[in-house]
Amino acid sequence: MVLALAIGDIGVPLGSQGIPQKLKELLQPGKIHQAICTGNLCDEATMDFLKTVSSNIIIVQGDLDAKRTYPIEKVVQIGEFQVGVCHGHHIVPPHDRDAISAVQRRLGADILIKGCFDPSKGFESYVHREGEIVIQPGSASGWQPWSDAQDTACRPSFALMDIKGKRAVVYVYTLDINNEVQVEKIEFTKP
Repeated sequence: MVLALAIGDIGVPLGSQGIPQKLKELLQPGKIHQAICTGNLCDEATMDFLKTVSSNIIIVQGDLDAKRTYPIEKVVQIGEFQVGVCHGHHIVPPHDRDAISAVQRRLGADILIKGCFDPSKGFESYVHREGEIVIQPGSASGWQPWSDAQDTACRPSFALMDIKGKRAVVYVYTLDINNEVQVEKIEFTKP
């Protein structure tokens, strides 16, 4: 079993105060085998925090990660899954499922973890016609740099993936409007 964290679009200090304490408390050192960041990490303190969560960190370049150079895309093997990671700012249009699917197929990824989320939706997960899984963990801080709409408040979120062989169980942690943690469970089995 591998427990992998999917997190991104944190945006400190570009308009975010960071990951809310209630969500941080869920990320205990020594339990998470792999941390996967979809970019827009933006500051050293957040990087230092992620290093306490897992010593095995994958980060891809977000459109606002100006001070660092990470790869635009990366593919790793976790269990039986090829996991692709990208921020998604290079996908045109960025929220188009067919365009996202084309990137996922090019990477040969069973699971694509993508940032550059749609702020009106926050976390999103779906399966393409081809059986490919897309996980967009939203913003761990609730930051929404691509939206002028203040009434579509993005809720802070991240995902933990429990991967064992051909089975992936995704737990989505979201801080709701009452500052309470909500958990959603999604299960996938690779054909």
